[in-house]
Amino acid sequence: MGREIRKFTQEEIDFIINNSDKMTLNKIRKTINCSEKALELFARDNNISFQKSNRWTKNDLEELKELAKTKRIEEIANKLGKSEKAVYQKAARLNITFSKERRIWNEEEDNDLKRLWGVKPLEKIAQKLNRSIYSIKVRANRLSLGPMYGNNPEFLTISNISEIFNIPRDRIESTWKNKGLKFRKKSLTKNYSYYCIAWEDMLDFLKENQDLWDSRKMQYNVFGEDEDWLIEKIKNDKTKNNIEYRKWTQNEIEYVELLFKNNKTPQEIALKLNRSENSIKIVLRTLGYSYKMPIHWKGKELKFLRENYKELSNEEIAEIIGRTPRAVQAKAQQLGYKKKN
Repeated sequence: MGREIRKFTQEEIDFIINNSDKMTLNKIRKTINCSEKALELFARDNNISFQKSNRWTKNDLEELKELAKTKRIEEIANKLGKSEKAVYQKAARLNITFSKERRIWNEEEDNDLKRLWGVKPLEKIAQKLNRSIYSIKVRANRLSLGPMYGNNPEFLTISNISEIFNIPRDRIESTWKNKGLKFRKKSLTKNYSYYCIAWEDMLDFLKENQDLWDSRKMQYNVFGEDEDWLIEKIKNDKTKNNIEYRKWTQNEIEYVELLFKNNKTPQEIALKLNRSENSIKIVLRTLGYSYKMPIHWKGKELKFLRENYKELSNEEIAEIIGRTPRAVQAKAQQLGYKKKN
């Protein structure tokens, strides 16, 4: 008599259905500790398809060797259903060279790449230089060009503005945006984009909303030669004693930490020190206590993290969804996500 096929609990059924398009059959099997046959039968009876395995088959390797003779990396990746990075790394391990990728980069191409990096989407750069997207990424890395989103001199990222004015991102994304700061969407690739602000829009906003920011927190000489309105603004700010912008003493910082360790909320600490609640939170984050002040992840943030964690760096994901790279890494580890090798 054959072994009885396992019956799944409702919790296991929900898990299988919810993760069939995100996980391979083998990974689901290991997670819920069942046989491959039981999972295959369940999938057949419920018309479910699992995510394709990333493992290289013998046929994949043979096809890679043949395609490398005439095709570019991106064409091979599409043909095999793999990422360009996976194709490149597998070929390197097997000492396979690509006939259309042997062209050596010259100085003119390097200069074009530096000029276009962060200004145009990857697909446009690849088309302009007649290179594959992956070869563009590799070359940019070798030239130490940094992340695309921080390399456009005509635009500021939200992180740039946060650093220049020493204010939290959420104030820029909420208060400043609601007050009229113009956000523009810039493409990194065909599928990924981020929000940024043009320099001229930033200056117009600062001029029209001088009550929203304090020049004493601004980095020195950020805007080059100061205009009359900015000179006057700096002069007026020097006479203020705003509770949010008042310089912190070491004793105050230590007192904030002491109160927080004694289970006082940022709001309670702010009242005791005659500070704003937001400035208390900034101090606590600087001291490393941000993990004790959790900001719940939204569904769309979790979806973006799940779909892009393997391909994008933690810094790129953090910039796009408005979190810190450390928060991105912690959430990914909590959910069991891993980068591609």
